Amino acid sequence: MEHWQDQSTIDGRVMRLGLDELLLNDERRNCILSMAQSALQRCDEKARRTGELFIALLAGKLRTTPSSPINYL
Repeated sequence: MEHWQDQSTIDGRVMRLGLDELLLNDERRNCILSMAQSALQRCDEKARRTGELFIALLAGKLRTTPSSPINYL
């Protein structure tokens, strides 16, 4: 959580979430997924789509290719 808070203050809009290092097993993935779903309920419309995409990524439902649109709409 501290790592992500630090990342949120980085200027230039480039964050390093470190998911490969963090999500080592299903228990950790499920914990982060639960927190993300809870946070989504409190976010504004501008942040909502990013939250939805993050949840889809964690749930293994986000399918992209090198030619996928940047906004995933």
